[in-house]
Amino acid sequence: MKISELKEIYSKDKNLSELGIEIQKYQSIAAKKVMVDEILDRCLEHDKNGMIVCDFVARKLNIDLVYILNYTNIEFNENEVVSDYDWLQENGIVELIKDNINEEELWFIESVVGEEIEQKTALNNSVEAVLNRNLVKAVEKIPTAKELDKLLKKFMKEFQSFDFSKLQVLGDIYKELQSKPKS
Repeated sequence: MKISELKEIYSKDKNLSELGIEIQKYQSIAAKKVMVDEILDRCLEHDKNGMIVCDFVARKLNIDLVYILNYTNIEFNENEVVSDYDWLQENGIVELIKDNINEEELWFIESVVGEEIEQKTALNNSVEAVLNRNLVKAVEKIPTAKELDKLLKKFMKEFQSFDFSKLQVLGDIYKELQSKPKS
C-alpha cells in the first residue's frame, strides 16, 4: 500500500487492518541481519578526524523505516521518504505499527543496533586504531624502492656537477662573520 493511498482513506478512528495495513509478526534472522546492517550504514559516519560518530536522528529514522518497510505492506514514494515518514509519525501510525510487531523482534533489532554502534565506535575510535590509521598514512608517504632509486640518481647527478670551489668561498664568509666583534 502506497502512502498516497493511505492518506486518502486515513481516519484516526480506523485500526491498522481497516486502513489496509498488514503486519508481519516475524522476520528471519538473515533478514534481521540485513536490517541491522542497513541501519548502521545510514547512521554511522566518519567525522573530519576519521572518528566514527552516530547520527542519532538518522538512527531513529532508519530503525522506524526498517520496521515499516520490512514488517508492513506500506510502500514509500522514493522521492518523499522523509515527508511520508513524518506523516506516518504525525498521525500515530508508526507507533501503531510498532505496537503490533512482536516485542522480541523490536528488542532484537534495537539492542543489536545499539551493541554494534558501541562496538564499531569503540574499535574505530580507540587509541590503537587512531595510531594505526596515522601509521598507515605515514607509511604510505615513504618512497618506494623505485622512487628512492630515482632520487639517488638525481642526487648523484647534482652532486657530480657541484662546484666545490664555492665551499671555500662560503667558508671564508663564515670565518669573516665569526671574527667580527659582536655589539
